[in-house]
Amino acid sequence: MEPSMSIVWAVMAVFSPVLLNLGMVEDDNIDREEIYCAAQNIYFESRGEPDIGQVAVGQVVMNRVRSNRWPNTICGVVWQEKQFSWTHDGKSDRISLLNSINRESWIKSVYYAVTALHENDITNGATHYHSINVTPYWARYMEVTAMIGNHIFYRER
Repeated sequence: MEPSMSIVWAVMAVFSPVLLNLGMVEDDNIDREEIYCAAQNIYFESRGEPDIGQVAVGQVVMNRVRSNRWPNTICGVVWQEKQFSWTHDGKSDRISLLNSINRESWIKSVYYAVTALHENDITNGATHYHSINVTPYWARYMEVTAMIGNHIFYRER
């Protein structure tokens, strides 16, 4: 589901201060919709994880964007069919910012989305991850690259 323009611009409420905090200047080369998709994925996939785990989830998306095996945009990777459980779980993808806990989690998600775009890859090239509570069939064909929080990160062998 593509975000509406009003939602994309709502990202700006926290986006500009995030850029300043990272020592960056906002310019026209930053695609707000792409940041929104990355932040949305971090929010729904890892908002309860340690900060570094949230960055790692963002970097997996970036590693996929850089690979020829996945779409070449963040939104394309995030919304590719059945790649991330929250995109097809039947629950609402709306983020209510009325609750202070959700609002803080969203602000962090935007921050970590921008961070994942501009920081060294702490996942060692991971293109997959899963919770420690599950064992997906594909994990046996992959190489573990990191264990962060409640997630195990993988890349192809």
